[in-house]
Amino acid sequence: MPTQNTDHTGLETWSAAPTTKGAHNARMSKPGQIVQSWIAMKALASYTLAFKTGDTIFNEGDPGCTAYIIERGKVEVSISRKGERLVLAQYDTGDLFGEMALIDDTPRSATITVLEPTEVIAIDRSLFEKAFDKAHPLVNLFMHTILYNLRKTNQLLLNKVVTPGYLLSQDKFNNKFLDARNETVYLVKAENELNRALRDDEFELYFQPIVKATTGRVEGFETLIRWFHPERGMVPPGEFITTAEQTGLIKEMGDWIIQEACRQLSRLSNEYPDLLKEQPDFFISINLSAKQFIFPDLFSVVTKSLDTHGLTPKNIKFEITESILMDSPETAMVILEKFKEQGFRIAIDDFGTGYSSLSYLHTFPIDTLKIDRSFVISMLENHTSLNIVNAIVSLANAIDLTIIAEGVETEEQLKALQDLNCDLVQGFYFHKPLPFTDVLELLKPK
Repeated sequence: MPTQNTDHTGLETWSAAPTTKGAHNARMSKPGQIVQSWIAMKALASYTLAFKTGDTIFNEGDPGCTAYIIERGKVEVSISRKGERLVLAQYDTGDLFGEMALIDDTPRSATITVLEPTEVIAIDRSLFEKAFDKAHPLVNLFMHTILYNLRKTNQLLLNKVVTPGYLLSQDKFNNKFLDARNETVYLVKAENELNRALRDDEFELYFQPIVKATTGRVEGFETLIRWFHPERGMVPPGEFITTAEQTGLIKEMGDWIIQEACRQLSRLSNEYPDLLKEQPDFFISINLSAKQFIFPDLFSVVTKSLDTHGLTPKNIKFEITESILMDSPETAMVILEKFKEQGFRIAIDDFGTGYSSLSYLHTFPIDTLKIDRSFVISMLENHTSLNIVNAIVSLANAIDLTIIAEGVETEEQLKALQDLNCDLVQGFYFHKPLPFTDVLELLKPK
């Protein structure tokens, strides 16, 4: 059995038995030295392995799911043909071998023998796949295409006997290739359509009123993007927001939403100049995607839009999800504090469905909690949901946060929320999301 120790890298090191059968596909030609790629691959490793001269790291035909980078030492690559052992290459410090095992289950295509004491970094397929899955679909497709062609070329050059195991692994690989190709084709087409939609002004902001629970007066609006496709008609946000995030277009789309929301609020103020005077806390609420937080110019995009349209931060409320706070708390803190210092308001959307950590209610500069519609819809039939809503409202009132209940669809739900002292509500009972022309009509002085 191998024994565990620690080497100079700080990683776990294992002294291997004389023969360690891992499973991986050796490369068929001498690779170049790995520089930045070597550093990135090393970051994926969870352990290193130490081998003595004469050890076999893996044999031709072995299964495998690990690739290796040589930290020090030298190995030999060989294959067996017609009873003869053919040496193909020698690898030394910095070289990568067995990388095909990170992609599929094809048996090892060569034997790796240690020529001098050698330490290798082992990279497990599961770690690689996490990074691979995050790659752009186009990169994913190119990678699968290259590997597919390389597989076929290797088999032709080596005149390898095709075994049932090889055919099975090829089927799995081909299925991955087809999945990657189909996903890429879909995303490339969707990305082109979204780019065209942005260019041709196919998007439109709708506004759902948020009203005072006790009086029904409109206190603000939540902005919601709609896509009017020239052939498909109105496309639901659920069909394109995720695609925008996957392709990086969420940046351009998010900037457009911010700019358009500010433009429409300015129009509203010009149309009804007394509105913001009579309701100084009137607001437009803008949803921020977690992906938008990675762009350093988010704050400047917002402030520039306000300056362009002569608005003040107090009339803008940003809605974020709990996951933003939990996934990158340090980044979220810096950005949200910057917004808060300027006078913007911050709401936690869908409160109660995510982490719902009480710690961030005093850690982050939050003004508003929005109760998720799933609790509101079920609270009259489900006593647990009603208790959850009551608890959230009581908590918000106790720490001086505004509370908004989403998804109000009936008079009975409204009455229950009024009895719980809920501040604001929104839902189809009052209004569906409206185009801006209907917003003007709704707010027209009676």
